[in-house]
Amino acid sequence: MAKATASSDDYPSIARRLTFLGIYSIGLYVAVGLAAGLWKPTGGGEWLWWMSAIALYTVSTLSAPFFIRPRDSLANALVSAPMLFTVDLSKVATLGAELGRFRWVSLGVVLLAAVLSAIAIALQASSTQSAGLRGIVSRASYKVSVPLGNEAVMFTPPALISIIGFYQQRPAAMLWLAALWVLIVTIKPVQLLMQCWDVLWSGKSAKAAPELVGQVARVDDPNIIRVTLFSRSSWKPDRLHKARLAGERQVAVIPLFVQTQDDQLTGTGLCCDGKAGQGIGEGQVWTCGDGESVDDTIKSLAGADTTARLAGFIVECSTIAAISFEVAHEQTLVEGSVVFVRDRDQTVYYQVLNAETKEELFTQNPRGTHVVIAGQLGIRDDTGRFNKYGWVPPMNAPVFLPVVAAASATVAEDAPDEFTLGTVAQTGMKIKASLTDLADYHTAVLGVTGTGKTELVLDMIRAHVKAGRKVFCVDCTGEYEPRLADLSPTKLGFDAAALTKLDELVNATEHGAYGGADEKKKLHEWVTSNRAGVDSNVDTFMTDDSPCVGLFDIPDIANTRATLRATEMYISAIFAWAKKNRKARDVVVVLEEAHTVVPETSLYRFDKADTDAVVGRMAQIALQGRKYGVGLLLVSQRTALVSKTLLSQCNTSICFAMYDKTGLDYLSSMFPSEHVRAIPNLRFLQGIAFGKAVKSERPIIFEIPHDSKKLEASKALNKKPDRKLDTTASGAAAPEGTTIPASECGTKDDSLA
Repeated sequence: MAKATASSDDYPSIARRLTFLGIYSIGLYVAVGLAAGLWKPTGGGEWLWWMSAIALYTVSTLSAPFFIRPRDSLANALVSAPMLFTVDLSKVATLGAELGRFRWVSLGVVLLAAVLSAIAIALQASSTQSAGLRGIVSRASYKVSVPLGNEAVMFTPPALISIIGFYQQRPAAMLWLAALWVLIVTIKPVQLLMQCWDVLWSGKSAKAAPELVGQVARVDDPNIIRVTLFSRSSWKPDRLHKARLAGERQVAVIPLFVQTQDDQLTGTGLCCDGKAGQGIGEGQVWTCGDGESVDDTIKSLAGADTTARLAGFIVECSTIAAISFEVAHEQTLVEGSVVFVRDRDQTVYYQVLNAETKEELFTQNPRGTHVVIAGQLGIRDDTGRFNKYGWVPPMNAPVFLPVVAAASATVAEDAPDEFTLGTVAQTGMKIKASLTDLADYHTAVLGVTGTGKTELVLDMIRAHVKAGRKVFCVDCTGEYEPRLADLSPTKLGFDAAALTKLDELVNATEHGAYGGADEKKKLHEWVTSNRAGVDSNVDTFMTDDSPCVGLFDIPDIANTRATLRATEMYISAIFAWAKKNRKARDVVVVLEEAHTVVPETSLYRFDKADTDAVVGRMAQIALQGRKYGVGLLLVSQRTALVSKTLLSQCNTSICFAMYDKTGLDYLSSMFPSEHVRAIPNLRFLQGIAFGKAVKSERPIIFEIPHDSKKLEASKALNKKPDRKLDTTASGAAAPEGTTIPASECGTKDDSLA
């Protein structure tokens, strides 16, 4: 850290203080002359009042920056003691004996203040936090010597002796001089005169006067300073301070927090480059004037083109992948918030993943604090991509919270091949992904129901269509057709008669004689005869410019095997067309509720052969699809139930909130442990994205902006009952022959679940 430069604007310079000392001395001289008619200074007691007033100004204003408590008390005592000891009271006509006793009592108080100050100075540096006798003596002497050695206490006795003892023949002078002394002690006219000078003659607005707030207790290298404070109110985070450390090193200090240590207040601050002011005594800590602010200092630390707030500072256990930082003061941090650190002239971003409470260890009175764990995002380039940074920030380095407007600025709009997943919490930073990589290298969107998966997938489908891709959706929910109506999707599948026939044939294979050999032959013949029609439908869909979205609704077939066989026929036809017409048209296959179509192998039941056919075909797409322009988008609320063969081929994973242990255990192989622990805490429309397509080399938490129109569109799918059930008798059955609408029995999603 470079040595800070001095500034004469922070508080009066030595030359200026000497100028006002001259004005002050002349003014007091004129006051004595007018009040008592004394114009020739002598060494007599009459002028002891004048010398006391000069001494009070000298130690309180002229020499104050060179003394810190209790050194100022010792200096006051060493000046006052000779004045009291040498004054000659033999010529005092009245109250001579009483003034003599007052002189010796006052001298005793002065010497006591000197002794206690010396003890405090000797012991304070090493024993302020000691619980033993040495620490008790140090603290007691400090507490007594500071108020006892105050300049008003030290110089009032000689002033009173001078006024009462040597102006007895001039009662009017005695009155005016006593009143003037009270004014000097209470309103401090010299300091007031300096402030008036600034306002009236220098043209400056009134500004906060610098104040000595404490002394340096210790320095935690690098950059953290601990200060023994005189008052809690003086250590405010919005007021810049300055300090002089050992070796004439002067620094600016940003206050962080205050804590009580036994009977003392300890302030913690962050040292940084900045103006420190001239004439500061070693170990002193002062407030700065209005010429330099905390905001300006933070801006210089965070980068001239960045608007930010101080969030905290780096603490132990930080790594390259994740930092730990202690929160400086009250912050609006939440999970997903982005912070940054300046290191080696680079701005490195991190994202809050977790936080915990800890106690900062001191000899006494541990301080409770928040320690935040933030995973590295990296260095952000002009396109909005986060690239890894290969080192850990230094200990005690400041951590900043970017302001929204600055964080979201200068990022280009989406390119034709880009898709915005969402934004980073509290910043407006857009998190983008490559549409080509989302399709070619396959994508998995995971999370429990009601977290925002479908909204994101619908946006992805629209983006793929806009980019010129075909999208084939296997929809188990019945939601895609109405939500994508503006894209005029075409229905791909079988008519009612064909579906009924397929259902009958599948049932027959399960119950036929001799293993259902004849029934299986008939099923094979049906599949063969209908495959040509499927191929024709797929060819028409892939070659026509419109429509771009094909919907394959899972039909209401009771037997799961029939559902799987129908799905496999269309997926196989799409892949066969893609192989035959290599990359003539890119297509993305969307599997909604993928766990019902491509379940994990250990969960097969009687439909193993049919499931194998679908999983095998999808695995072929996952492994070879990129060669032929076929991409895969898996959507599931049950990660544990989806084929891991397919999930492992998805090079981009987007995860919303989930809670089951099996699913989280699997995700631990995809995400770092810190991010896995954050998944159950994700809020509505909040997810974690990671993989080849995402423009971040590390996992990142994002938020999808709330869209009321999407919410209304989703609610519009909820149907109301066509009629009310007869509830004349509790639990009474419906009349015979009456058909109860499906909407009254539950939605299609409910039946699948």
